[in-house]
Amino acid sequence: MENQIEGKAKNSGLGIAGFILSILGFMIAFGSEFGLFLALLALIFTIIVLATAKKKNLKKGLAIAGLVIAICSFGVGAANNKSDTATNNNGDTQTAQTTNAPIKTSKPAVKDVYALGETATLNGATITVTNVKKSNGTTYDKPKSGNEYVIVTVQIQNDSNSNISYNVYDYKLQDSNGNIVTQAITTVNSDTSLSSGELAPNGTKSGSIAFEAPKGDNYLTLIYQGSYWSSSQLKFALQ
Repeated sequence: MENQIEGKAKNSGLGIAGFILSILGFMIAFGSEFGLFLALLALIFTIIVLATAKKKNLKKGLAIAGLVIAICSFGVGAANNKSDTATNNNGDTQTAQTTNAPIKTSKPAVKDVYALGETATLNGATITVTNVKKSNGTTYDKPKSGNEYVIVTVQIQNDSNSNISYNVYDYKLQDSNGNIVTQAITTVNSDTSLSSGELAPNGTKSGSIAFEAPKGDNYLTLIYQGSYWSSSQLKFALQ
């Protein structure tokens, strides 16, 4: 009886974690950078479990399911990356307004850094920075000492022929010292936060992303990279 109990296969903690991460990676961002990061972790965990299952007498079911879901997530990311060349906008009239400059509807040449109100397109997503404001936070929600919150509002339009995903983790902020950060953990923009989701062809979405940056830094740059698979980026000067 004792030998039968010892010989019974058991679930692996890594296998369970890999299965959960693979589901989160597929559903949360559906092919975006953060979702594929979770899928990558799931892929590593499940491969470890499958490689050691026989030796450690582990069950393979959850690990195999997690592996399949993780691979599907990477397949979605590859499918979404049909084009990684940035192009300027097609001249459609934009409705969002910027506090610093009107949105330009002409067709400027593709360039390294775009200004407030200018539009640029990457992988079918046409991005416009429409507003930038700074905040010292609230009584119970303050940035680190010497920092301030920088709240950037963007407008996204899907100019492709298929659905595209959007996510706050597609955006990063670079300060004048070259430090690059992702969104801050704060509630100062909770009413307007971009969050994550999908846009159908010709669909539009406007939302904000909050970052922490050194107080008084006037040389901030917003970086947009809409695909985990692409090295192409759009940069917007926030002066």
